[in-house]
Amino acid sequence: EEIRAKKADSQQNRLSNAHDTFFKALSFEAKRMYDYTALINGMSIQTAYKNLAAMEKMDGVKKVYVANEFKAPVVQKPTQENANIITGAYSMQSIGLLGDGMVAAVLDTGLNLTHEAFQDYGVITEPAFTEEYVSSVETTVPGKYVSVKVPFSYDYYEGDDDVTDYNGHGSHVSGTISGLAVDEDGAIKFMGAAPTSQLVFMKIFADAAGGTNSGIYMAALEDCFLLGVDAINMSIGAPGGFVYDWELDEEFGNVYKKLDQAGVIVCISAGNEGTSSYGNMWGTNMNTTANPDVATVGSPGTYANATTVASVENAVVMTPYFSVNGEEVFYMDPYQYMVAMPDLIEWGYSELEYVIIDGLGEEADFYDEEGNSLVEGKVAVIKRGELSFAEK
Repeated sequence: EEIRAKKADSQQNRLSNAHDTFFKALSFEAKRMYDYTALINGMSIQTAYKNLAAMEKMDGVKKVYVANEFKAPVVQKPTQENANIITGAYSMQSIGLLGDGMVAAVLDTGLNLTHEAFQDYGVITEPAFTEEYVSSVETTVPGKYVSVKVPFSYDYYEGDDDVTDYNGHGSHVSGTISGLAVDEDGAIKFMGAAPTSQLVFMKIFADAAGGTNSGIYMAALEDCFLLGVDAINMSIGAPGGFVYDWELDEEFGNVYKKLDQAGVIVCISAGNEGTSSYGNMWGTNMNTTANPDVATVGSPGTYANATTVASVENAVVMTPYFSVNGEEVFYMDPYQYMVAMPDLIEWGYSELEYVIIDGLGEEADFYDEEGNSLVEGKVAVIKRGELSFAEK
Protein backbone atom coordinates (compact mmCIF):
# COMPACT_ATOMS: atom_id res chain seq x y z
CA GLU A 1 0.00 0.00 0.00
CA GLU A 2 2.83 2.42 0.88
CA ILE A 3 4.68 1.68 -2.39
CA ARG A 4 1.46 2.19 -4.37
CA ALA A 5 0.86 5.52 -2.61
CA LYS A 6 4.38 6.72 -3.39
CA LYS A 7 3.94 5.83 -7.07
CA ALA A 8 0.66 7.74 -7.16
CA ASP A 9 2.24 10.79 -5.53
CA SER A 10 5.10 10.68 -8.01
CA GLN A 11 2.69 10.49 -10.95
CA GLN A 12 0.62 13.39 -9.65
CA ASN A 13 3.77 15.49 -9.14
CA ARG A 14 4.83 14.85 -12.73
CA LEU A 15 1.44 15.90 -14.00
CA SER A 16 1.41 19.02 -11.82
CA ASN A 17 4.83 20.03 -13.17
CA ALA A 18 3.60 19.53 -16.73
CA HIS A 19 0.59 21.71 -15.98
CA ASP A 20 2.89 24.43 -14.60
CA THR A 21 4.95 24.36 -17.77
CA PHE A 22 1.87 24.58 -19.96
CA PHE A 23 0.32 27.48 -18.05
CA LYS A 24 3.55 29.50 -18.05
CA ALA A 25 3.74 29.09 -21.83
CA LEU A 26 0.37 30.76 -22.42
CA SER A 27 0.70 33.94 -24.46
CA PHE A 28 -2.69 35.35 -23.52
CA GLU A 29 -4.57 36.32 -20.35
CA ALA A 30 -5.97 33.35 -18.46
CA LYS A 31 -6.93 32.35 -14.93
CA ARG A 32 -5.96 28.94 -13.61
CA MET A 33 -8.97 27.47 -11.83
CA TYR A 34 -8.33 23.80 -11.00
CA ASP A 35 -5.80 21.06 -11.77
CA TYR A 36 -6.79 17.40 -12.15
CA THR A 37 -4.12 14.78 -11.62
CA ALA A 38 -5.90 11.82 -10.02
CA LEU A 39 -9.01 11.00 -12.04
CA ILE A 40 -8.01 12.77 -15.23
CA ASN A 41 -4.99 14.63 -16.56
CA GLY A 42 -6.25 18.13 -17.20
CA MET A 43 -6.81 21.70 -16.11
CA SER A 44 -9.67 24.13 -15.81
CA ILE A 45 -8.79 27.54 -17.23
CA GLN A 46 -10.85 30.71 -17.53
CA THR A 47 -10.02 32.66 -20.67
CA ALA A 48 -11.56 34.17 -23.80
CA TYR A 49 -13.17 31.72 -26.22
CA LYS A 50 -10.96 33.00 -29.05
CA ASN A 51 -7.94 31.43 -27.31
CA LEU A 52 -9.29 27.89 -27.59
CA ALA A 53 -7.69 27.16 -30.96
CA ALA A 54 -4.30 28.47 -29.81
CA MET A 55 -4.32 26.20 -26.76
CA GLU A 56 -5.11 23.16 -28.87
CA LYS A 57 -1.89 23.72 -30.85
CA MET A 58 0.34 23.85 -27.77
CA ASP A 59 2.69 20.98 -26.88
CA GLY A 60 1.24 18.34 -24.61
CA VAL A 61 -2.38 19.32 -25.27
CA LYS A 62 -4.62 16.50 -26.47
CA LYS A 63 -7.88 18.44 -26.66
CA VAL A 64 -9.55 21.61 -25.34
CA TYR A 65 -13.26 21.68 -24.49
CA VAL A 66 -15.65 24.39 -23.38
CA ALA A 67 -16.93 23.58 -19.89
CA ASN A 68 -20.48 22.21 -19.75
CA GLU A 69 -22.80 24.49 -17.79
CA PHE A 70 -25.70 23.40 -15.60
CA LYS A 71 -28.57 25.24 -13.96
CA ALA A 72 -29.06 24.95 -10.21
CA PRO A 73 -31.66 22.35 -9.17
CA VAL A 74 -35.10 23.62 -8.22
CA VAL A 75 -36.48 22.84 -4.79
CA GLN A 76 -39.77 20.98 -5.21
CA LYS A 77 -40.88 21.41 -1.56
CA PRO A 78 -40.83 17.66 -0.99
CA THR A 79 -42.46 15.87 1.91
CA GLN A 80 -39.98 13.89 4.00
CA GLU A 81 -42.53 11.73 5.78
CA ASN A 82 -42.03 8.07 4.90
CA ALA A 83 -39.01 8.85 2.68
CA ASN A 84 -37.05 5.96 4.18
CA ILE A 85 -39.90 3.59 3.42
CA ILE A 86 -40.17 4.75 -0.20
CA THR A 87 -36.44 4.39 -0.84
CA GLY A 88 -36.19 1.08 0.97
CA ALA A 89 -33.77 2.49 3.56
CA TYR A 90 -36.13 1.45 6.35
CA SER A 91 -35.52 -2.25 5.63
CA MET A 92 -31.78 -1.70 6.14
CA GLN A 93 -32.31 0.41 9.25
CA SER A 94 -34.51 -2.29 10.75
CA ILE A 95 -31.52 -4.68 10.82
CA GLY A 96 -29.17 -2.08 12.28
CA LEU A 97 -27.51 -0.75 9.12
CA LEU A 98 -27.48 2.98 9.84
CA GLY A 99 -24.33 4.10 8.04
CA ASP A 100 -21.66 3.40 10.65
CA GLY A 101 -18.17 4.00 9.25
CA MET A 102 -19.51 5.28 5.91
CA VAL A 103 -18.88 8.68 4.31
CA ALA A 104 -21.23 10.24 1.76
CA ALA A 105 -20.24 13.24 -0.35
CA VAL A 106 -22.93 15.62 -1.61
CA LEU A 107 -22.20 17.99 -4.51
CA ASP A 108 -25.02 20.52 -4.48
CA THR A 109 -26.24 24.08 -3.77
CA GLY A 110 -25.01 24.34 -0.18
CA LEU A 111 -25.52 23.11 3.35
CA ASN A 112 -27.01 24.91 6.34
CA LEU A 113 -24.45 23.79 8.90
CA THR A 114 -26.43 25.15 11.86
CA HIS A 115 -29.49 23.02 11.05
CA GLU A 116 -30.33 20.48 13.73
CA ALA A 117 -30.14 17.63 11.22
CA PHE A 118 -26.38 18.08 10.80
CA GLN A 119 -25.24 18.30 14.40
CA ASP A 120 -23.14 15.84 16.40
CA TYR A 121 -25.40 13.80 18.68
CA GLY A 122 -22.67 11.38 19.72
CA VAL A 123 -23.90 8.59 17.44
CA ILE A 124 -20.75 8.56 15.28
CA THR A 125 -18.49 6.61 17.63
CA GLU A 126 -15.86 5.38 15.15
CA PRO A 127 -15.58 8.01 12.40
CA ALA A 128 -13.86 7.02 9.17
CA PHE A 129 -12.78 10.65 8.64
CA THR A 130 -11.07 12.20 11.65
CA GLU A 131 -9.75 15.75 11.67
CA GLU A 132 -6.21 14.37 11.61
CA TYR A 133 -6.96 12.17 8.59
CA VAL A 134 -8.66 14.94 6.59
CA SER A 135 -5.76 17.35 7.19
CA SER A 136 -3.30 14.72 5.98
CA VAL A 137 -4.93 14.36 2.54
CA GLU A 138 -3.65 16.74 -0.15
CA THR A 139 -6.91 17.75 -1.79
CA THR A 140 -7.22 20.32 -4.60
CA VAL A 141 -8.74 22.81 -2.11
CA PRO A 142 -8.19 23.63 1.59
CA GLY A 143 -11.40 22.08 2.87
CA LYS A 144 -12.73 22.89 6.32
CA TYR A 145 -13.27 20.35 9.10
CA VAL A 146 -16.57 21.41 10.70
CA SER A 147 -17.38 18.51 13.02
CA VAL A 148 -17.35 14.74 13.22
CA LYS A 149 -20.66 14.89 11.30
CA VAL A 150 -19.28 17.14 8.55
CA PRO A 151 -15.52 16.45 8.42
CA PHE A 152 -14.95 18.25 5.12
CA SER A 153 -16.73 21.15 3.43
CA TYR A 154 -15.80 23.66 0.73
CA ASP A 155 -17.38 26.05 -1.77
CA TYR A 156 -15.81 25.12 -5.10
CA TYR A 157 -17.68 27.82 -6.99
CA GLU A 158 -16.68 30.79 -4.86
CA GLY A 159 -13.36 29.35 -3.71
CA ASP A 160 -13.91 29.61 0.06
CA ASP A 161 -15.17 27.51 2.97
CA ASP A 162 -18.60 29.16 3.27
CA VAL A 163 -21.07 26.51 2.09
CA THR A 164 -24.24 28.35 3.18
CA ASP A 165 -27.27 27.07 1.28
CA TYR A 166 -29.27 29.93 -0.27
CA ASN A 167 -31.30 27.51 -2.38
CA GLY A 168 -32.32 24.74 0.00
CA HIS A 169 -31.80 21.80 -2.35
CA GLY A 170 -28.41 20.79 -0.99
CA SER A 171 -29.61 20.77 2.61
CA HIS A 172 -32.67 18.71 1.66
CA VAL A 173 -30.59 16.11 -0.18
CA SER A 174 -28.05 15.94 2.65
CA GLY A 175 -30.80 15.47 5.21
CA THR A 176 -32.37 12.70 3.16
CA ILE A 177 -29.04 10.89 3.02
CA SER A 178 -27.41 11.50 6.39
CA GLY A 179 -29.59 13.77 8.53
CA LEU A 180 -30.52 13.16 12.15
CA ALA A 181 -32.43 15.32 14.63
CA VAL A 182 -32.93 14.41 18.29
CA ASP A 183 -35.01 16.25 20.88
CA GLU A 184 -34.03 17.14 24.45
CA ASP A 185 -35.19 13.74 25.72
CA GLY A 186 -33.11 11.86 23.16
CA ALA A 187 -36.10 10.86 21.02
CA ILE A 188 -35.56 10.88 17.26
CA LYS A 189 -37.43 13.69 15.49
CA PHE A 190 -36.05 13.03 12.03
CA MET A 191 -33.76 10.45 10.49
CA GLY A 192 -32.27 10.19 7.01
CA ALA A 193 -31.28 6.97 5.26
CA ALA A 194 -27.88 6.68 6.97
CA PRO A 195 -28.02 8.84 10.12
CA THR A 196 -24.72 7.62 11.59
CA SER A 197 -22.74 8.24 8.40
CA GLN A 198 -20.44 11.23 7.95
CA LEU A 199 -21.17 13.92 5.41
CA VAL A 200 -18.65 15.55 3.08
CA PHE A 201 -20.26 18.61 1.56
CA MET A 202 -18.99 20.20 -1.64
CA LYS A 203 -20.82 23.31 -2.77
CA ILE A 204 -20.59 23.52 -6.55
CA PHE A 205 -23.30 26.08 -7.35
CA ALA A 206 -23.21 29.87 -7.12
CA ASP A 207 -24.66 31.63 -4.06
CA ALA A 208 -27.26 33.39 -6.19
CA ALA A 209 -29.59 31.70 -8.67
CA GLY A 210 -26.66 30.72 -10.85
CA GLY A 211 -25.44 27.36 -12.03
CA THR A 212 -22.18 25.47 -12.19
CA ASN A 213 -19.95 23.89 -14.80
CA SER A 214 -17.99 20.71 -15.39
CA GLY A 215 -14.70 22.39 -14.48
CA ILE A 216 -16.02 23.00 -10.96
CA TYR A 217 -17.70 19.69 -10.22
CA MET A 218 -14.73 17.78 -11.70
CA ALA A 219 -12.51 19.30 -8.99
CA ALA A 220 -14.99 18.15 -6.36
CA LEU A 221 -14.99 14.62 -7.81
CA GLU A 222 -11.19 14.67 -7.74
CA ASP A 223 -11.26 15.44 -4.02
CA CYS A 224 -13.88 12.75 -3.39
CA PHE A 225 -11.45 10.27 -4.90
CA LEU A 226 -8.46 11.60 -2.95
CA LEU A 227 -10.36 11.61 0.34
CA GLY A 228 -11.78 8.15 -0.24
CA VAL A 229 -15.51 8.72 0.26
CA ASP A 230 -17.89 5.77 -0.09
CA ALA A 231 -20.66 7.41 -2.08
CA ILE A 232 -21.24 10.59 -4.08
CA ASN A 233 -24.52 12.33 -4.90
CA MET A 234 -24.69 14.96 -7.65
CA SER A 235 -27.93 16.75 -8.44
CA ILE A 236 -26.88 18.03 -11.84
CA GLY A 237 -27.95 17.26 -15.37
CA ALA A 238 -28.80 18.68 -18.76
CA PRO A 239 -31.71 16.95 -20.56
CA GLY A 240 -30.41 17.80 -24.03
CA GLY A 241 -26.81 16.80 -23.37
CA PHE A 242 -23.90 18.75 -24.81
CA VAL A 243 -22.14 19.17 -28.15
CA TYR A 244 -18.99 17.45 -26.90
CA ASP A 245 -20.69 14.58 -25.06
CA TRP A 246 -19.78 11.95 -27.64
CA GLU A 247 -16.14 13.13 -27.74
CA LEU A 248 -15.86 13.24 -23.96
CA ASP A 249 -17.22 9.75 -23.50
CA GLU A 250 -13.70 8.37 -23.03
CA GLU A 251 -12.24 11.22 -20.95
CA PHE A 252 -15.20 11.90 -18.66
CA GLY A 253 -16.31 8.28 -18.80
CA ASN A 254 -12.96 7.21 -17.35
CA VAL A 255 -13.57 9.51 -14.38
CA TYR A 256 -16.65 7.55 -13.33
CA LYS A 257 -14.95 4.28 -14.22
CA LYS A 258 -12.02 5.04 -11.89
CA LEU A 259 -14.39 6.02 -9.09
CA ASP A 260 -16.31 2.80 -9.61
CA GLN A 261 -13.10 0.75 -9.56
CA ALA A 262 -12.17 2.47 -6.30
CA GLY A 263 -15.44 1.25 -4.80
CA VAL A 264 -17.17 4.65 -4.86
CA ILE A 265 -20.87 4.70 -5.72
CA VAL A 266 -21.61 7.76 -7.87
CA CYS A 267 -25.30 8.75 -7.92
CA ILE A 268 -26.33 11.36 -10.50
CA SER A 269 -29.81 12.74 -11.05
CA ALA A 270 -31.71 11.58 -14.11
CA GLY A 271 -33.59 14.90 -14.18
CA ASN A 272 -37.21 15.93 -13.73
CA GLU A 273 -37.93 16.99 -17.31
CA GLY A 274 -40.08 13.98 -18.15
CA THR A 275 -39.15 14.07 -21.82
CA SER A 276 -35.92 14.47 -23.76
CA SER A 277 -37.57 17.16 -25.89
CA TYR A 278 -38.08 19.49 -22.92
CA GLY A 279 -36.83 23.01 -23.71
CA ASN A 280 -36.34 22.36 -27.42
CA MET A 281 -35.81 25.02 -30.07
CA TRP A 282 -39.44 24.91 -31.21
CA GLY A 283 -40.82 25.79 -27.79
CA THR A 284 -43.24 22.87 -27.84
CA ASN A 285 -41.41 20.47 -25.49
CA MET A 286 -42.29 17.80 -28.06
CA ASN A 287 -40.20 15.92 -30.62
CA THR A 288 -40.77 16.05 -34.36
CA THR A 289 -42.12 12.88 -35.95
CA ALA A 290 -38.73 12.36 -37.59
CA ASN A 291 -37.02 12.30 -34.17
CA PRO A 292 -39.09 10.29 -31.72
CA ASP A 293 -38.51 10.77 -28.02
CA VAL A 294 -35.92 8.18 -27.03
CA ALA A 295 -34.58 9.25 -23.63
CA THR A 296 -35.31 11.27 -20.52
CA VAL A 297 -31.96 10.94 -18.75
CA GLY A 298 -29.77 14.01 -18.47
CA SER A 299 -26.00 14.29 -18.90
CA PRO A 300 -23.70 13.38 -17.08
CA GLY A 301 -26.06 10.72 -15.72
CA THR A 302 -25.78 8.94 -19.07
CA TYR A 303 -22.12 8.01 -18.55
CA ALA A 304 -21.34 4.37 -17.83
CA ASN A 305 -20.43 3.52 -14.22
CA ALA A 306 -22.75 6.23 -12.89
CA THR A 307 -25.83 5.20 -10.93
CA THR A 308 -28.56 7.39 -12.36
CA VAL A 309 -31.39 8.19 -9.95
CA ALA A 310 -34.84 9.33 -11.05
CA SER A 311 -37.45 11.04 -8.90
CA VAL A 312 -40.30 9.05 -7.37
CA GLU A 313 -43.69 10.06 -6.10
CA ASN A 314 -44.42 9.70 -2.40
CA ALA A 315 -46.15 6.39 -1.77
CA VAL A 316 -47.88 7.82 1.31
CA VAL A 317 -49.99 10.96 1.37
CA MET A 318 -50.39 12.85 4.64
CA THR A 319 -53.93 14.17 4.99
CA PRO A 320 -56.03 15.59 7.83
CA TYR A 321 -58.93 13.57 9.20
CA PHE A 322 -61.57 13.64 11.90
CA SER A 323 -62.91 10.77 13.93
CA VAL A 324 -66.63 10.07 14.43
CA ASN A 325 -67.58 7.21 16.73
CA GLY A 326 -64.15 5.67 16.17
CA GLU A 327 -64.28 5.91 12.36
CA GLU A 328 -61.58 8.03 10.69
CA VAL A 329 -62.90 10.29 7.95
CA PHE A 330 -60.30 11.86 5.64
CA TYR A 331 -60.91 15.23 4.07
CA MET A 332 -59.30 18.02 2.10
CA ASP A 333 -58.87 21.21 4.07
CA PRO A 334 -60.65 24.01 2.13
CA TYR A 335 -58.45 26.55 3.92
CA GLN A 336 -55.70 25.79 1.42
CA TYR A 337 -57.86 27.15 -1.37
CA MET A 338 -60.26 29.62 0.27
CA VAL A 339 -58.57 32.07 2.62
CA ALA A 340 -61.89 33.13 4.09
CA MET A 341 -62.38 29.72 5.72
CA PRO A 342 -60.90 28.98 9.16
CA ASP A 343 -58.01 26.54 9.38
CA LEU A 344 -59.53 23.25 10.50
CA ILE A 345 -56.13 21.99 11.65
CA GLU A 346 -56.25 24.53 14.49
CA TRP A 347 -58.97 22.42 16.08
CA GLY A 348 -56.86 19.28 16.04
CA TYR A 349 -57.13 16.91 19.03
CA SER A 350 -60.32 18.66 20.21
CA GLU A 351 -63.76 17.13 20.69
CA LEU A 352 -66.35 19.13 18.75
CA GLU A 353 -70.11 18.97 18.64
CA TYR A 354 -71.60 18.57 15.20
CA VAL A 355 -75.01 19.22 13.71
CA ILE A 356 -76.48 17.72 10.54
CA ILE A 357 -77.98 20.42 8.36
CA ASP A 358 -81.35 19.66 6.81
CA GLY A 359 -80.65 21.13 3.41
CA LEU A 360 -77.86 21.81 0.95
CA GLY A 361 -76.25 24.79 2.66
CA GLU A 362 -78.51 27.71 1.79
CA GLU A 363 -78.15 30.56 4.29
CA ALA A 364 -81.58 29.85 5.77
CA ASP A 365 -80.58 26.25 6.51
CA PHE A 366 -78.27 27.41 9.33
CA TYR A 367 -80.99 29.11 11.45
CA ASP A 368 -84.11 27.96 13.31
CA GLU A 369 -87.52 29.58 12.98
CA GLU A 370 -86.61 32.23 15.57
CA GLY A 371 -83.46 33.16 13.68
CA ASN A 372 -81.05 31.53 16.11
CA SER A 373 -77.91 29.94 14.73
CA LEU A 374 -77.91 26.16 14.60
CA VAL A 375 -74.17 25.85 13.95
CA GLU A 376 -72.36 28.47 16.03
CA GLY A 377 -69.39 26.77 17.71
CA LYS A 378 -70.25 23.48 16.06
CA VAL A 379 -69.23 21.50 13.00
CA ALA A 380 -71.85 21.70 10.26
CA VAL A 381 -72.38 18.52 8.24
CA ILE A 382 -73.90 19.46 4.88
CA LYS A 383 -75.00 17.36 1.92
CA ARG A 384 -73.25 17.88 -1.39
CA GLY A 385 -75.17 19.22 -4.36
CA GLU A 386 -76.29 22.36 -6.22
CA LEU A 387 -74.16 24.90 -4.31
CA SER A 388 -70.38 25.16 -4.68
CA PHE A 389 -68.11 24.41 -1.70
CA ALA A 390 -67.30 28.10 -1.41
CA GLU A 391 -71.01 29.00 -1.24
CA LYS A 392 -71.65 26.35 1.39
